[in-house]
Order: sequence, then structure tokens, then C-alpha cells
Amino acid sequence: MKQQRPELSHALYLDQTPIGSPRVSVTQARRGRRGGGGGRRLLSLTGRHRDIAYPHLSTILWNHYDRRLRTVADDLPPGEYHPVSEAVAISMMLLMDAVKAEPNPAKAQRLAAAIADMHSCESAWWWACHRNRSRPRKVLQALALMYA
Repeated sequence: MKQQRPELSHALYLDQTPIGSPRVSVTQARRGRRGGGGGRRLLSLTGRHRDIAYPHLSTILWNHYDRRLRTVADDLPPGEYHPVSEAVAISMMLLMDAVKAEPNPAKAQRLAAAIADMHSCESAWWWACHRNRSRPRKVLQALALMYA
């Protein structure tokens, strides 16, 4: 029996903000050949948060698709697009939300490394708790307590 490849319904999209600063986004996949941009943005990071999350997003991409992001993130051409599955996009969004919520850069770095090494089932469980609870900040604090 032929094993089916998961549908690549999301993407990691690297572009620039309107003022020119680098941005990394998780998006829904664009439709068709002429689809503008990277699709609808679900979550984006810029500035310090982007700098912390960038190498760990590259690790997630490597673990699932054997592709890496370029190491010099500031010199990217606008519009670099990496299709990913929904499970991988969930891991990336959890990582991005956790980095954004953690005020301590060293702790955010450790937390991002731990999330990058998680199995996609584990990160999906944490993402579901984070999105479905009435206190998402508490879920991210529990995640930081467990792993950072």
C-alpha cells in the first residue's frame, strides 16, 4: 500500500514589513501559481523575538523536511516560502507564541530549543491547551516551567 504524504497546507514565509524590517510568518498555503504573498498570515514575528525564534524554526524545518533556512536571516530576498504540513505549522506557531510571551531572552532561547526538539504530537497537545483554555498565559508559563 502506498503511503500518502501529508498535505502541505501551511507555510513558513520570510518577508519584510512595510518599513523594511525582516519578518517571519506562519501562513496558510497560497492558492494557485499566481497567489500573492505567502497566503493569510496566522502568526508573525519581527525584531528581537524573530532573532530568537529563527534558528529554532530552521531546526523544525530540518527535522521534518531536511531543509534549512539560510543562516544570514537579514540578507534574505523578500518572499522566501517553505510549504509545511499543519502539524509542523502548529509546532512553529507554539514556538513563536512562547518566544513572544517570555520576557527573559535567555529563558526564551531555552524554551524555543525545547519546543524545536519536541515531537509534533507533543507540541500539538501544548498548542491545543494554549488555544482552548481560558488562560493561555498560564499554559505558556507551565510550558516554560517544564522545559526552560
